[in-house]
Amino acid sequence: MAQVRYDQRVLVLVEVRGGAHDWEEAERRFDAHGWPLRGHHPCGEGPLRGVLPPDPTSRVYEVEVRLFGAARGCDRGASHRVRKVMRAARLEAYVRRAEPLVRDREMFSHWKVFSTAHRRAGRGSRLRRLVDRYAVRLGRYDTDVRVSGRPAQALRLARADGTSGYVASTPVAVRPLDGRWRANVGYWPEEEGERRLFRMVCWTLLAAASLVFASGREGSALWFWCGVVVLGLAGALWSGTRLYRRGRLAGGVIAAVAVGVFAAMALGLLDEHGHGWTRMQGPGHRRPGRRTRWPAAARAAVDVG
Repeated sequence: MAQVRYDQRVLVLVEVRGGAHDWEEAERRFDAHGWPLRGHHPCGEGPLRGVLPPDPTSRVYEVEVRLFGAARGCDRGASHRVRKVMRAARLEAYVRRAEPLVRDREMFSHWKVFSTAHRRAGRGSRLRRLVDRYAVRLGRYDTDVRVSGRPAQALRLARADGTSGYVASTPVAVRPLDGRWRANVGYWPEEEGERRLFRMVCWTLLAAASLVFASGREGSALWFWCGVVVLGLAGALWSGTRLYRRGRLAGGVIAAVAVGVFAAMALGLLDEHGHGWTRMQGPGHRRPGRRTRWPAAARAAVDVG
């Protein structure tokens, strides 16, 4: 059954020996596992020209193996799966190369197209310009068109001929809907940015939860949890500085604010009754008043005793 969902794509060069009959069987196995076949070449031709010796009974396939899971080690996992499938089919096949296909999406800035037909030829009064500026920010003159790209690209996309013809026949401009258009902050691609944000949140949660465990402790336990708090704070600030390509200070400030918010929630400073997180809410702690379920054999043994 072919796979429908997957997380990673790995381009694998597989050398299959044995002639036309074995080549057809290998292609059927690739199709059965939902691995697209990008092409094939005689051994010694194509991408491995000059690397492998020419062999008329051998063929090199370019197979796109699709896998679930994290990106780390996906090349090894794809190679193992191909070898396992070929071995189960009793085919003489060799994985010559495995390369992950990284196709992370770039984070473009989003823009809203608005009409400039309301603007007068003259400059107008200062109050008029101020009111007009805020009306544009509030979306008073917005159209039903949204574009994405860099500032110059967004303006050209807004003035391009659309399917309805409305944008092409009306003077328009664009206004940003986010802060990605600023040149002083460089954003990572979408999935890489999500991974970095996830790491920062984990470190901030560690620092906040450690404060809860440190409260009410004495002696060595107090020093241990204080060390964990410092570790979580340092990890949060370090991961925050790596949140953007540029603008390390902005990322560090965001991490510091996140640590402060989670710490205030943990200590109950944001709750009107002053209730924060408790150690009983952590994993492995049984709620008060909750009865323990004993197996039937254990209950019988207790009754007999």
